Amino acid sequence: GVTVETEKLPIGSYTFVSSGGDFIGYIVVKDELKETSMETVREFTKEYDTVMLTGDNEISARDIALQLGGIEYYSELLPEEKLTKFNEIRTNSVSLFVGDGINDAPLLKNADIGVSLGSATDLAIEVSDVIIINNDIRLLDKAIKIAKKTRRLSGENIVFSLAVKFIFLVMSALGLMWMWLSIFADVGVAILCVLNALRLIYQKKYLKDKA
Repeated sequence: GVTVETEKLPIGSYTFVSSGGDFIGYIVVKDELKETSMETVREFTKEYDTVMLTGDNEISARDIALQLGGIEYYSELLPEEKLTKFNEIRTNSVSLFVGDGINDAPLLKNADIGVSLGSATDLAIEVSDVIIINNDIRLLDKAIKIAKKTRRLSGENIVFSLAVKFIFLVMSALGLMWMWLSIFADVGVAILCVLNALRLIYQKKYLKDKA
């Protein structure tokens, strides 16, 4: 057999080549992280619990985790082990998983929100809830901000509509309701809710200009 001291090899995933029992050489494959991706993950770690699940060896996984700001990671995981570990570490809060490979498909489907890139495998794209077409991971942060804004505006519209309806219902029971007030309670409230929802356009424009 051939014995190789991997501690002295460059960081990455290795493919060793031998012939007739003699070691010829090796091929190293290493993922190069984009600066934008590193910035995005670092920002995420400030607000969310961020964990990396990977099938890469321990050395490669540790190197990537350090580049991402020292996030928690689990290495050398088989596809089924990834899903098991994901279910172990997920909390009662909303879980989001980002992946692009065939092995990531079970996690993308199992997570509350599965996100894949436009360059992902067909299976990963099929089971994902969100697809970043241009592969710019920074858009994920923008999507979350828009989603939060949408939820907040929806809540405002619901509370406002119910409050106005209740007030006019009481006024009607007391005999204080006129035709123009009835029209406002119906059409007017709907128009105000639509105008309030249009604030999302300015939110999207703000995020676009900020980028």
